[in-house]
Amino acid sequence: MSSLGLQFANQESLSPSRMDSKGLFWGTGQQIADLPDSSEVRLALCTLTESGFVENTFYGRTADKSAWYPIFNKHVHDQDTPAAGGKFADILLANQKAVRKLSLYNAAQIRGTSKAAGSPAIANVNLNQTSYIDISTGTTANDYNNMWTNEGLRIDLSKRFAMSMKIQLSHNTNLVFRLGAGAFQAQSAITPSNMVWIEGCNASGVNFIAGVSNGLATTTQASATNMVITPTNASRGHNLSFIPATKVIYSNDSGGGGVELTTNVPSSSYVATENTIKGGIQTTNGSQAKSLFIWNVDLVYEVGAGESWI
Repeated sequence: MSSLGLQFANQESLSPSRMDSKGLFWGTGQQIADLPDSSEVRLALCTLTESGFVENTFYGRTADKSAWYPIFNKHVHDQDTPAAGGKFADILLANQKAVRKLSLYNAAQIRGTSKAAGSPAIANVNLNQTSYIDISTGTTANDYNNMWTNEGLRIDLSKRFAMSMKIQLSHNTNLVFRLGAGAFQAQSAITPSNMVWIEGCNASGVNFIAGVSNGLATTTQASATNMVITPTNASRGHNLSFIPATKVIYSNDSGGGGVELTTNVPSSSYVATENTIKGGIQTTNGSQAKSLFIWNVDLVYEVGAGESWI
């Protein structure tokens, strides 16, 4: 293999070949294609699309100088080529034991519930060719209704994860609702535990609140986003991004309604299997039922060391 790309030695002659091997060639696609085999140019930037080269794209040359390969900053992963970044299916197959993706969109997926006697059973509702999960309370003060999934695999809090949710609330007062990874049941007082969640609380105003706990202490912060969209009372998208020991980023589709939590962020341990996705709602006044409607919850997380779901 040529040693032309190595560092210059003392008193070494700066030959054209040595300079070519270290420099960046700027030229049209045709000019890149016309570079002779004797040229030691190894990196080129195309300035005009032609001869199979694309404008504003970097190209690297193979070790034997027989071909050029594109160095893209964007890939669609539709082919098994360097230009495409490899096939998306191959990426999934290579990481199937390392990454878990859960989607909750149907009441049949729920693995456990806890509700007051007066609260109705959790059910699916079909509306205008779409459907959502209806989690509602009864009409007696402090009636509650909770659900959770049990996927048999814990969330490793030493690794990143992301949760997105599309939900709707019937009210923004006289209720407590929670939804997230490891979230406490709506009727329960929060004590430090490994969890990341959003909530709405009768005692804390009408806006969504983001929370995180490391098992020792808890941090919560209200957003600028109202729990009820007026006047349409439509659904809203939310996202929680967890970065171990650093922060939790909460955002939503209202624009400008997000917050960042940087204290009491876990760096290790787990969210228990039965709390992977957990949520619920409680009414705090009588004669008025409260509802949490879930269109979908999507969770992506990296599998912890020594665990496997296959």
